[in-house]
Amino acid sequence: AALEGNVITGGSSNSTDVADSLGADATQVTGVSKGSSTTEQTGNVGGTGLAGDYGTLRLNSDGSYRYTVDPNNATVNALKDGGKLTETFSYTIKDADGDWSTTTLTITINGHTDGLLSITPNDENGNNVGGQITVYESGLSTGSNASAASESASGTIQINAGDGLSSINIGGQNFSLSQLQSLTSAV
Repeated sequence: AALEGNVITGGSSNSTDVADSLGADATQVTGVSKGSSTTEQTGNVGGTGLAGDYGTLRLNSDGSYRYTVDPNNATVNALKDGGKLTETFSYTIKDADGDWSTTTLTITINGHTDGLLSITPNDENGNNVGGQITVYESGLSTGSNASAASESASGTIQINAGDGLSSINIGGQNFSLSQLQSLTSAV
């Protein structure tokens, strides 16, 4: 997710931006740093951006900025509905006759609880099978035996869930993560 705005002109898609100027003589951003500071900032304007704790800020000399949240940040991913994180950057604006002022840009990241994970497997031809997986005889190490109470096949199922997995249902039976990790018998 990204947020865009302008620290000099204000009034962008970000409704909390407020115009910030020293005078009418060509104000521009001359520097930005992570954290809160009152000293003159230099550097890190434009370019690839400045890495913060939860994302990257790219602040340009004309005041326009784009803050991009890091989707792989564990703290951001753990944020649930109602939770908030803030990230503060200090920036300096300077006008044509050299007057400067340093203030802060504070980014607030609002949490969102992700929905339940849905996994729909595909068959050997890549067709969606609506949540069912079929084990064919060729997958059974000793073939099949119609009189046997059960057959077994070996293999690996890999599930990647960014927010974790509390349980999984196999054959109508729910298993917790710890049960799955210790599972060795046929299901």
